[in-house]
Amino acid sequence: MVEWLMLLGIGLLAGSLATLAFVPFVHQRAVRLTTRRLVEATPYAVTEIRADKDHLRAQFAMAIRRLEVNVEEMKSKSANQLAEIARKRAEIGELQAELDKSATMILALRTPASTSTDAREIPQTAAPSLASSQPSTEDILRATTGRRRVVCRACERRQPSSGLINGVAPHPTLPF
Repeated sequence: MVEWLMLLGIGLLAGSLATLAFVPFVHQRAVRLTTRRLVEATPYAVTEIRADKDHLRAQFAMAIRRLEVNVEEMKSKSANQLAEIARKRAEIGELQAELDKSATMILALRTPASTSTDAREIPQTAAPSLASSQPSTEDILRATTGRRRVVCRACERRQPSSGLINGVAPHPTLPF
């Protein structure tokens, strides 16, 4: 029985020595194959990463350029709108001044004159020149009514629910 145990021990020792002789070759081959796989995989991954970064950078640059173009368009549109608003305000101011002037003229024509200068007392020689230089009351009413409509339309765009013109109610005694 001791002989069998000695033969078994010698066999195990010989097998271990044979394994130790072949292990470095197997390990070296495994290292070589692994490094080859890593070398083959790494350059593609790095170039792909670089390509993805370049692609993202290009997309970002395009998005920024689109935003810059939109901002420029909005600035020009805003400047045009502000110029249009200023022009409309000036026109409204002119129309309002003309309306006020016409309203005072109408009121002056409607109120009885306290002085002796009355339209009935004007001599006939002055009447043709006065008639040609001053428009009739009907002409003034037609002109102011048409202009008031323009002013009202412009004001309604700014204040659609109120009947006010520039924050002031129209005169209750005026016919327009």
